Amino acid sequence: MAVFDGEVKTRRAVADPKTDKTLPSPGSLSWGGIKGIAGLAGTNGIDCKVVHGDRWQQIDGNHTEQVNANLQSTIMGNETRTIVQNQNLTTMGNVSKSILSNYTRTIIGAELGTNIGPFNRTDIAPITWLCPTSAMFNSGDLYENKIFKGQNYAIRNTNIGVDISTRLENAQVAVHTTSMVGFNTRLRQLETALKIAAVVAGINLADVRATQSETAAMQATVTASKVVVGPRVQTPPESIPGIE
Repeated sequence: MAVFDGEVKTRRAVADPKTDKTLPSPGSLSWGGIKGIAGLAGTNGIDCKVVHGDRWQQIDGNHTEQVNANLQSTIMGNETRTIVQNQNLTTMGNVSKSILSNYTRTIIGAELGTNIGPFNRTDIAPITWLCPTSAMFNSGDLYENKIFKGQNYAIRNTNIGVDISTRLENAQVAVHTTSMVGFNTRLRQLETALKIAAVVAGINLADVRATQSETAAMQATVTASKVVVGPRVQTPPESIPGIE
């Protein structure tokens, strides 16, 4: 094969060198506005980038980014973010978060929350709170407005300094009741008692009252059956010296 035969041994990317200065089709890019803010149609900014495909970015050092205006990010698919170490987030203004689907949060370590201002929470659907170990509330005043409140306790201990209760209707059902009262003062306007069976049993039953003052506007007691087993001693107040 002759070397100088007039044939091109190395093929050019552009067959005709005269057309090598012609750029490919710009698509949506406007050559006239390439230096303006409308270089890419549908974008706004002096730096616009369109990537048709995947993008990988790796930074082996620190990354600092400062945005002096607003930042808007739209993700049409899923987002996965993994932080190996700590995360610190500081917001000087308000925070608004809307979740249109389910929300799951798992905390392995301890959680500490401090609310300086008022805390308002509204639950439209039922809420279930499970605390299998223990729970302690230490706060100031507590006000509750409920239509119904149900509680189930195996053992309940309540320590109250002063208890003031106002009830329109009070109904209690107990299999067994033990009451120890050091001093009792009652003011009853209307009392109605219905006893199916009252049984008092013992070897020596003594009812000694030094002073008894009870004022009742209307008191009605209906006893179906009352049984006393064993000796019973009742000392009226006037039989004690000094008591009239």
